[in-house]
Amino acid sequence: MSELFSPGDKITQNFDMTIVEKIAEGGMGEVYEAILHGASGFEKRIALKVVRADFASKDIHDTSARELDFLTRLVNEAKLVSNLIHTHIVQIYLLGTLQGFSSGFNGFVAMEYVHGVSLRNLIDKHLFNGKKIPVDIAVYIASRIARALEYAHKFKDRSGRTLGIVHRDVSPTNVLISLDGVVKLSDFGIAKAVNQDFFPGEYIVGKRRYMAPEQAAAGEVDFRADIFSLGILLYEMLCNSLPDRSILPPPISNLRDDLPNSVEFIIEKTLQLNPAMRYSDTSDLAVDLEKVIYEKGYGPTFVTLSEYLRQAFPAMDETQMINSNEEKTILFNSLTPNPFSKNV
Repeated sequence: MSELFSPGDKITQNFDMTIVEKIAEGGMGEVYEAILHGASGFEKRIALKVVRADFASKDIHDTSARELDFLTRLVNEAKLVSNLIHTHIVQIYLLGTLQGFSSGFNGFVAMEYVHGVSLRNLIDKHLFNGKKIPVDIAVYIASRIARALEYAHKFKDRSGRTLGIVHRDVSPTNVLISLDGVVKLSDFGIAKAVNQDFFPGEYIVGKRRYMAPEQAAAGEVDFRADIFSLGILLYEMLCNSLPDRSILPPPISNLRDDLPNSVEFIIEKTLQLNPAMRYSDTSDLAVDLEKVIYEKGYGPTFVTLSEYLRQAFPAMDETQMINSNEEKTILFNSLTPNPFSKNV
């Protein structure tokens, strides 16, 4: 019996996309909610990351170094992360080209659409209301990010080679939480595999407030830089503020009286100035976080987080992100004014 395909056969397939609305905009990029159409009425909701129209229409030879860096990051994200398939990582579906641009860069990245809010939105919501995220919720979110990082740090390619992907931009804008309570790490645009070339003093990318000291100094980084950034995130979720970087690891017990000693230990260990003093394995960090929330035999799940999110953002429903003016004010006054990362 003959087979339809043989190994190595190439398939050319056309497909259509319908733009629903813009959901994020940054300095040089935009993200749209879109519908991918297939045969027999097939539809899939996706997020479409593209270069802004004014840059897409420019001749590639007229682009600045910063613009070229963004284009490189867009392609890098798609190629490096395309095979990262994990519950807590936003999945990349396709790197393609748009029709209708005679010059310039007309590439796009089709990725998983996350219907929810960013961690930045959630933190700002609590700041707006003068409240702090409950300890178990904050630690649960951090534990899911840790599992995503563990997967990326230990990811192997098809040949069995460990790539050791370091995110390098773990920050609240790059953590998305779906309405169903699933935490997703996004925007691997500046991620690097450990076997990629490194040049000391190279252009620093990322958000300095969340960078490990060695990364901020343009030094060589490994997975422990991501661990430091996650420690900053956990601190901010618990305290509604960033730690004083002149005092690391920072004292935290005087900021919350409901913190278990185990949480203080995790923050102290993740925020060590010396990378060698931090966790030596992301798995150990994830386990310690999970021990905190499940030490009594039970603890928060994605269902718990979903219920909490719906209480925090009551105007958000299954079809639209935010319906009420009050919720819109909170989101649009935050550093990332909509549910997908602004830093696209």
